[in-house]
Amino acid sequence: MNYAELSRLMGYKNLNRGMRRIINLEREGRVYSEILRKIIYALKLNEDIINELIRKDREAYEKEYERWLNEPVKMTYTIRVMPTIFLSYDLPSNITSKKEAVEYVSAIANKKRKLCWLNLSRKIIVFINELGVDALKNRKGIY
Repeated sequence: MNYAELSRLMGYKNLNRGMRRIINLEREGRVYSEILRKIIYALKLNEDIINELIRKDREAYEKEYERWLNEPVKMTYTIRVMPTIFLSYDLPSNITSKKEAVEYVSAIANKKRKLCWLNLSRKIIVFINELGVDALKNRKGIY
C-alpha cells in the first residue's frame, strides 16, 4: 500500500495533505489523535492493542528520561552578559557542595551586577539576581 492509497482509506479528499501527515508521522514519530484514529480505521487495527503499545512506549520513554534526569552532572553556572548573550562556566574544582556553589555564584553576580544561574543538576537551577541574591530563596531542601 502506498501513501496515496492509505490517505484515501483514511478519508482524505486532498490526498497530498493525507500523505504529508503520514510522512510526518513516520519521520517524527509523533501522531495526533485524529490521524491515529483515521489510520486505525483505515487499516482495521485493534484500537486496544494500539493504545496498550502507546502506553508501554510512553512508560519506557518516561523511565529513560527519569534515569537521564537523575544522572549526576558537573555543576556549572551561566552569566547573562546582555540580553541574548550568555556565557557558561564550570565551577572551580575546590567547590564541592551546593551551598558553596551558591555562595560562589552569588559573589560573581554581585560583583559583576549581572543575572546568573547555577545549574546544580538537570533538575535544579538556582537563579541569582544582580545583587547576588537567590531569586527563589524561599525553596526548601535545595541546598
